[in-house]
Amino acid sequence: MMKKALFRLLIIALSIIILLALWLVTGVDDYNLILFLICISVSGLIVYLIYKITKFKSIIYVKLEPSCEWDEIKKPDVKYSINGYEIYQGWEKVPVHVVGVTQMNDGYTRQSILRKIYLKEPPYDGVVNTYIQEEEYAGEPTFEVWANDEQIGYVPRELVPFFDQNRHRYDHSNAVSIYGGGKTVDGKRINYGASFMALFRLS
Repeated sequence: MMKKALFRLLIIALSIIILLALWLVTGVDDYNLILFLICISVSGLIVYLIYKITKFKSIIYVKLEPSCEWDEIKKPDVKYSINGYEIYQGWEKVPVHVVGVTQMNDGYTRQSILRKIYLKEPPYDGVVNTYIQEEEYAGEPTFEVWANDEQIGYVPRELVPFFDQNRHRYDHSNAVSIYGGGKTVDGKRINYGASFMALFRLS
């Protein structure tokens, strides 16, 4: 609706300017010629301003969708467990977005580990083994996420009950996927993130 209103305003403004220009150039003297050129310039300025406003509004009202490695829309040709997770070749596949990736590990940041994995720097230039290690905090179960011999974060809180109740079915995890890094257009650093797929046996 906003774009349509601006487009109509543009048409009206251009029509007025063109009519004014035609009226002014009925004479051939230099004064009318100058006014004609001014009208053309103002017309161009109006077009530019309306373009910028339209572009700005489209940026403001754009719907931002969360980025996710796994499609949350269920596919008709794929089987799903009673928990809502995809079943593939005898496995229940549970997508995990690692939390706690900005915390410290004994004097160095987990971000530095994720950066090395992302850039395939030693000791992560080969196979990166991703696995879960169960611990306890304040009397509650927690599940640490490890890559090779370094902890990179935790299983998110909302998945802890599932992991706790199905720990006997957990088998292994696919290699961790790293995303993020770099900087924003205004120079702010973008943290690395991590995700992986945990595979549970069906029985």
